[in-house]
Amino acid sequence: MLALRPAIRRRVGVALGESGRILRGVARLALPALLLCAASAAAQTTDPDVRAREEVEQLRGDAAAGAEARDVLSAEDCPAISFADIMGAPDDLRLNSCYAIQQIQSGDLTGASATLERLLLLRPAQADVRLLYAIVLYRLENYDEARREFEAVRALGVGPADEARIARYLDRIAQQTQRTVQTLSISLGGHYDTNRNAAPRGEQSLASGSVFDLSLESARANDDTAAMAVIAYDVEHDLGMQREHKLVGSVTLLQDDQTEQDNLDLQAVIVDGGVAFDLPDGFTVTPTVGYTAMALSRQRFYTGITGAVRVDKQARTADRGAPVDLWLAVERTRERFRNISENTTLTERDGAVWDGEVGVGRWITPEHRVELSGRMNAKDAAVRSESSRMLEAKLAHTWLLGEGTFLQSSASWAMRQYRAPDTAVVGAAAPQRRREQPARLRVTYGAPTGVLLDRLGLSSEEDPGAVRAFLEDVTMTATLEYLKQQSNIRNYEYENIQGRVLFTRLVEF
Repeated sequence: MLALRPAIRRRVGVALGESGRILRGVARLALPALLLCAASAAAQTTDPDVRAREEVEQLRGDAAAGAEARDVLSAEDCPAISFADIMGAPDDLRLNSCYAIQQIQSGDLTGASATLERLLLLRPAQADVRLLYAIVLYRLENYDEARREFEAVRALGVGPADEARIARYLDRIAQQTQRTVQTLSISLGGHYDTNRNAAPRGEQSLASGSVFDLSLESARANDDTAAMAVIAYDVEHDLGMQREHKLVGSVTLLQDDQTEQDNLDLQAVIVDGGVAFDLPDGFTVTPTVGYTAMALSRQRFYTGITGAVRVDKQARTADRGAPVDLWLAVERTRERFRNISENTTLTERDGAVWDGEVGVGRWITPEHRVELSGRMNAKDAAVRSESSRMLEAKLAHTWLLGEGTFLQSSASWAMRQYRAPDTAVVGAAAPQRRREQPARLRVTYGAPTGVLLDRLGLSSEEDPGAVRAFLEDVTMTATLEYLKQQSNIRNYEYENIQGRVLFTRLVEF
């Protein structure tokens, strides 16, 4: 959920046990160190490595489409073809077949469908062309027509390989055309952080305008490992109307247990639901409502109720290539905080958060996708020193490496300005409003576990048992992330490197 990340303020740990006059400043800074954990771990419920299995399946299908098209049409040596070439020879079977493959590889499935329809008008009994047409209809999620085409191809008579292919697609269509589709994903793994408590650089902190050394080891930068588990349940229910309007919902449970810093143990529950409206001209509008609750060391400290609207649009391009994906999301979250033992001033953060994001993405080649997004966040808290405004830009890249493996990279930079000085930190004599610029770099490598086993020489013939069959449907993701935050106040300047490994299994029913 968009509001989760801005809702959880990232602040740094401070030295406990200083003189009495800075105790309030220390208390105000103790929780934000913990909230760094909450922000990063809760955000992971929507990160690629947690939802990896779903994305891998989609990416694997996109990457395989072109190879499958060449296999169906037995056309491994197709040259590059322009639309002008097609206009010059509209009845040429090989030329049009190669052009359809080219369109599929570039992501233009709608264009490929039109090309194959034209070929079938000329040769309605061409089994290989009709089979590819059925596959394209399936990938366009036109399941009723795809089923009819697969059955028509089967009636024409095909070989054993194509018969098996048709059977697989018909099974998938039967599953996809259920009125209610449920998905359960389970992710298990762990992570390591070099600065888990987000201690400031220089081992000094500011309280009541005075600088103090971080004398306690617990207040300095501490690395730690953690075990992590995420269970996510998603459901879609087709409303049975002419357009494909759907009810959508999800429940996510997260548990993040630190090895040494038990006060950073995080538990989270996220529930949301809404309606996805399928509108003309490629628009999908999805209003949702959601509820989030989080606890640190089993002390509940945060609840949020969110209302959101997301608009998605696929736009065709003049070069007849892959479509451009556009999206706009706006949401408002009412946040409530409870004081806990680590911090007794949490209720000052109560308030409303507005969050908006706009983005554009496109497959620039069959193996590479680029996304660019911008985000704006506004928090109005009970205390003005906790209110802020933020702008963020993010660039992301997906690279399909073959055999279901992929590499996802992203870079983001943000600028956040708080609306009033926090005198418990900067003091009343020279109040200074907090400004910070967090920058984040992330790289995630993902692969089906079966592929990794094959590359290690553990082929399925050597291990044909139930364990191997189970691992075939598990995706491994490994993430490396670098976060650096600059600020005009020393307490909020920190950096952290995190390494994370997750194994995710997804079941649809």
